[in-house]
Amino acid sequence: MTGYVYSRTVNPSGFYPFGLPTIAEGIVVPPGAVTSNAYDVPRLLNTMWTGLRYAVLDNVNLAAGVYWQTQNDYLAPPATCAGSGTATSSGKCAGGRYSYSFMVTYRPVRRITLYAGVMASNVYGGVASGYLHSQNIDPTIGARLEF
Repeated sequence: MTGYVYSRTVNPSGFYPFGLPTIAEGIVVPPGAVTSNAYDVPRLLNTMWTGLRYAVLDNVNLAAGVYWQTQNDYLAPPATCAGSGTATSSGKCAGGRYSYSFMVTYRPVRRITLYAGVMASNVYGGVASGYLHSQNIDPTIGARLEF
């Protein structure tokens, strides 16, 4: 299985000098809290992924995936991007993320599935802005009971 998404994010076509109006404005959301000018330069986001699943036995499956994402530098002039990794000056700087995953599932009986997996990911550039660490490893293990 493989997929690709191209996303272009721009400001709304209408003019909202005091932010976008919302249903909860003044009650939950302060007036002007929802901005309408975050994308003076369009954000271009490319996302690709691929993966496969293989049945080793009737009750054991292996799965793996690769995910890749990039964004352009959409910081409005005269501002410029500085720094690198998690110290990048803005989330609007060019950057991306890539991840790898692996999972094994085992069905010992009809309605119970045991699973274990891991995902390793890395963010860089503007996408890493605000992260504590640019690399992350996420293991998981569990059981599922189906009715």
